[in-house]
Amino acid sequence: MGKRSPSPTLPIAIPMCRMQNLAKELGVVILVGIFDETNNTYYNMIVVIDADGTELGCYHKFQTPNDPVFQTRYAKIGVGIFWDHWFPEAAQDMVLHGAEILFYPTVIGPESEDVGLYSQDHWKRVMRGHSWVNRVPLVGTRIGKEIIHSEYEMSENSLTVVSVLLVHTGEIVESADDEKEAILIAQFDLDELKSRGDCWGAFRYQ
Repeated sequence: MGKRSPSPTLPIAIPMCRMQNLAKELGVVILVGIFDETNNTYYNMIVVIDADGTELGCYHKFQTPNDPVFQTRYAKIGVGIFWDHWFPEAAQDMVLHGAEILFYPTVIGPESEDVGLYSQDHWKRVMRGHSWVNRVPLVGTRIGKEIIHSEYEMSENSLTVVSVLLVHTGEIVESADDEKEAILIAQFDLDELKSRGDCWGAFRYQ
């Protein structure tokens, strides 16, 4: 299971209650991204809310992923954050811990270190590879606008908006462009996918 953090502070707790109520009302699993401070350390953090509004736990982003897998009402899901998406070991580790669907919520855009580098196509290929090798559906997102207001920095970065759903073969079944937000829907038969994955034998000798 994912690592559970201490109870969030009041500014986080209030919108979290709203997200829990929304998950319960709609009967859906919601992943909430938060910038968290715990023990004087700052983390990217994902809180996983089940379809009945229950907070299942959270994943604090470490430099090395630590198999954040959550049992939700509908499936056991693996959740990676940001830089996790580049590493095949992270995806494999989550599937070895029982993940049936992989999620990679990510904020990423033009790479400021190299103005000529635009990683969107490469990112898509990596996501397809995670799905294909591990034989599980994958939901990947590159989203939005990053605004930083602090005593040290005032900046605003427009980031690429791309959301992609991938089936277990690595085929892109639904995607959004980089011009506007979109809602994407796809259905997967997890029992059938598991049966096919077992036949494929990718983890037979793990």
